[in-house]
Amino acid sequence: MRTLLRILSVYLFVVSPTAAEERRFAYGVVPQTPCVADFEDFLELAFINNPLYDGEFLTVWDLDDDRTITFSDFLLFASDFGKRICVDLKKVASVTETGQVVTGGVPENATRIHISFSTAVRSLSGIPGPSTVSVFARVIDLGSGEPVLRELELQSIQPPLNLKVGGLISNGSVLRLSPWKFALAGFYRTPSGELTLASDLSAEWATLGLRPFKPTDVNLFTLGAYAGGAPLAAAQGPEPDEPSVRSALRGFLEKRFLDDATGEIRLTSAMEVFDNSALSRVPNPVLRAGLISLSGTFCEGAIQAILSGPIQFVDFGTVSSGDYAEVQASVFGDRGAVVDNNYKSEHFSLFGPVFARLALQEDQFTGREEEIAGSAILSLVAMRQALTDSSASRSGTELARRINTQMLARLNSGSAGFPNIGIQQISAGEVFPGGSTFASLAAVFNPVDSGLTPGNALLSEYMLRIVPDDVTFSDDPGFDDETLFLLDRYQDVIGPDDLVRIARILNLDFRNP
Repeated sequence: MRTLLRILSVYLFVVSPTAAEERRFAYGVVPQTPCVADFEDFLELAFINNPLYDGEFLTVWDLDDDRTITFSDFLLFASDFGKRICVDLKKVASVTETGQVVTGGVPENATRIHISFSTAVRSLSGIPGPSTVSVFARVIDLGSGEPVLRELELQSIQPPLNLKVGGLISNGSVLRLSPWKFALAGFYRTPSGELTLASDLSAEWATLGLRPFKPTDVNLFTLGAYAGGAPLAAAQGPEPDEPSVRSALRGFLEKRFLDDATGEIRLTSAMEVFDNSALSRVPNPVLRAGLISLSGTFCEGAIQAILSGPIQFVDFGTVSSGDYAEVQASVFGDRGAVVDNNYKSEHFSLFGPVFARLALQEDQFTGREEEIAGSAILSLVAMRQALTDSSASRSGTELARRINTQMLARLNSGSAGFPNIGIQQISAGEVFPGGSTFASLAAVFNPVDSGLTPGNALLSEYMLRIVPDDVTFSDDPGFDDETLFLLDRYQDVIGPDDLVRIARILNLDFRNP
């Protein structure tokens, strides 16, 4: 009888065209091919001795799941022997749910994935060797700009296959299951392979879920953020004359309005404002070009706010506060804006964000809330400037580095609308990875005294552009908690693909590449 069985087993092994490709078990290892010796050993255990087998392979050999190795197990095994042991996961499983985890109304940097099997499966956790489940998010590589798969941390797994992973799943992400993590009940077979995960999120959104991003060149940021950077130095050289500044401004705005159906009209209008303002409140062509460079952004209302508002003059001068610019009163009682003299040779586009913030200031007091809101708006419009032309952001000058630092803090913040950017702490809580320890953009201003200050028509205009149309908020927003929440929750003026481009412009990479 045993000789017959041995011959039968040899025949099955030799003539089966796929047998050499099948997986098998031996004692203490997980080899690659079922062999004759294993088959004979199984026969002796199941057919001759019929023992109570409590070893680590019971979950594999006990196919009828009665906790013993018996002849019925042999029949189940023999009927499946010679067939393909690894079953394509896609044939027996499907994704029934993929969704971002939300706790207490706050979105987390985590995803739940539920997998359903079309047939009963058993966990084979007692099997030695690598038996794993892996999830790979489809994200944008910040170096190349191309989509790649990046493995996420598996935070929990519940039977049969309900997962929680650290990170966000975008459309086209992948779940991989290695052999012998599960077995099909009643068969000597195991599902393995890949499932493609569907999601409403783009690869760019999933990329933002991997924040905080870390600089690869700290010389693009201030020493306050990265103490090991090169000393700050303002741009050097003679001040540009008006014709060269005008030409540069036109080229800058042509890029912005390139794909705009009304672009030529808007460009002409913007250049007329530049020309007509030559003898007005902003006589310096660099500063005037910086102001006009806000055309086409959500902060373009700052142009008229500066040219016809309470600030009666704008020019370079001495700034004592340590800021880029400050509001000062003249000996005649006029209120004006003075921009630091050291920045006379800086690129005009860097002054656009400065004016967007400066135009909001209508009184002499700014509390913490106004400082946070002002920085949030400045950094957001700075991103729009960099998306139009990134050369100034990459220049490494003092003003560029100061504005880049605020963009970095903004990019690495955002809680209420995660993975969108905001101003509060994200789960990782680090806006300058590898540098100064601040948990969020808002946290940078903790030393400033709190003081709710009234807003103005310009703040309302900004917020109407930043917040979606279907979200209601105060008709007269102030620099208060409501405004800060909205700035953390919504950024309707910039999309995920733009934010990934900003990360690339600033030479950022994943914190743990």
